Amino acid sequence: MPALDAETLNRWRDLVVVDAEGATIGPIAGFPGDPDSERPAWALVRTGLFGDKLTVVPLAEAVEHGGEIRLPYLKTQVRRAPQIGSGGRLSPAERALLEWHYGLGARDADDDAMTRSEEELRTTIRARTRRFRLRRYVVVEEVTCIVPVRREVVRLDEVPADEPMRGDVVHPGEFELVLRREEPVIGTRVVAYERVRLVKETSVRPAMSPPTCARSGLNWNTIAPAG
Repeated sequence: MPALDAETLNRWRDLVVVDAEGATIGPIAGFPGDPDSERPAWALVRTGLFGDKLTVVPLAEAVEHGGEIRLPYLKTQVRRAPQIGSGGRLSPAERALLEWHYGLGARDADDDAMTRSEEELRTTIRARTRRFRLRRYVVVEEVTCIVPVRREVVRLDEVPADEPMRGDVVHPGEFELVLRREEPVIGTRVVAYERVRLVKETSVRPAMSPPTCARSGLNWNTIAPAG
């Protein structure tokens, strides 16, 4: 990686940063100062849907290639980086938080160890509120029923001649009777036939979520000795 001198900073400004798989992260917007170095070791990258979010990325292992700055991190890890203020310099606490996120740490001169980081899945339960209203309404049903009704009919019976006559004599030789019958009278009335109660219960069901977690890997290249 070339030294981050003034010429390199001017050339890298506004270049697009890509992740280890070549996915675009965003253009470089600036270089916040490091508390222990006069030369910037970090870059502010515009991320988000409209590029309105500034994310800090380390430049310790950044490589310029084909007009792009390639980082050895995945895009998901960069997007989840801690949000740091857009000031001119990083505080020691902010730098320590960023180093922890990207798996960076101090090394001894003869120590080739490197700290790798990975994302852990954290799940939370969010309650969804649903409101129900119990309404009562009228349903019209057709009901058919059979009702027995009675009616009077006439029957001719022969009786003794000396038995007195009953009924109304209209004319001599004519006799009149009034016949009656029953007719059904249909009506309705409201009666209570059922009582209902609304009861709320809590049920537990498993929910599967397929999140994607990223972890950092190690890539190494064999470098020929100078000369």
